[in-house]
Amino acid sequence: MKKHYALFINDIDHDTDQADWFPTLPQAIAYAQKVVAEEGADHVEIMAFDDDCECVWDDFIKFDEDGRYWSDDRDAREEMGCIQ
Repeated sequence: MKKHYALFINDIDHDTDQADWFPTLPQAIAYAQKVVAEEGADHVEIMAFDDDCECVWDDFIKFDEDGRYWSDDRDAREEMGCIQ
């Protein structure tokens, strides 16, 4: 299954039409960290979607003010490399 990664910046409604889209998770994470560092965005999240625009994970990858990230979803953590 091909995944697409939506980056939501200060968008608590998670409007996919307003999201920045990335073909890979590392690209989405790198851009999210850049936005946090350069713009001071305080509500930054990533969600994976399939080709039908259905959420793949049960929870977002979230970023703190230092650009560190985490998720409560096991599949997201595995894809981030936190779980082998």
